[in-house]
Amino acid sequence: MIHILSCAIYLFLVVQCNAQELIDPTVCKLIKCDVLCPYGFINDENGCSTCQCFDPCWNYRCPQGQHCEVQSRLCLRQPCRYIRKCVPCLEPICPRNCFYGYQIDNKGCKTCDCVDPCTFYICPADKYCITEPVTCEYDPFCGVRLKCVKKCPEILCTMFCPYGFELDCNNCAICKCKDPCNGVICPKYHYCFVNQIFCIRAPCPEPYAMCKNYCEDKKILLKDGVPVICNNNQKNECGLNHTCTAVKEVDTSYCCEQ
Repeated sequence: MIHILSCAIYLFLVVQCNAQELIDPTVCKLIKCDVLCPYGFINDENGCSTCQCFDPCWNYRCPQGQHCEVQSRLCLRQPCRYIRKCVPCLEPICPRNCFYGYQIDNKGCKTCDCVDPCTFYICPADKYCITEPVTCEYDPFCGVRLKCVKKCPEILCTMFCPYGFELDCNNCAICKCKDPCNGVICPKYHYCFVNQIFCIRAPCPEPYAMCKNYCEDKKILLKDGVPVICNNNQKNECGLNHTCTAVKEVDTSYCCEQ
């Protein structure tokens, strides 16, 4: 008898607990959002609405070179119905080459921002990653090399250096202007010229030295094997077949073929 009574009490308590769970469901808090979401809001793990807009293209995969686009349908009450489909990405015209590829935006389309090769390059705690330009035989700037260098102290220098500062043996900047033409040996009748690449977005490729002919693609007038220097103020000093041409990079004029 006592055993039967105990079982009855146990069953009564179980029924009461289950009934309590049914009577007291999870109640979502009433929230007020100041955003307009045409496709509704995202629900949290409890199924309650948040103030974060739902993106129909979220986690929707498209083939390479395409991105998801939502076509809305007119409606009187949100959330509105929609159609999502994959459309081709617009190919941007980029002013520079990216040797490690171009970054992809959140839609999966190519941008003109270069991938930073140092992003996943691990250096010791006292060093950081830099890129060094790689020169090739037929291309003065054909790539970059990754390198870990020592973290340098900040220098207090009031000099303005258009090509940056010289580096010491630890690759740290010193208060001395860098000359890209320093140490460059050019062929006869050529001079060293610093070619600076202008770009829309940083980081831009570093300026590099290249050799340029005094008369570009024309012949230069020689006297005893030496280029003839002229003065633009004097007439016929270069003869009939040559003209006095100023080379502003070296602040000198030479007799070049017409």
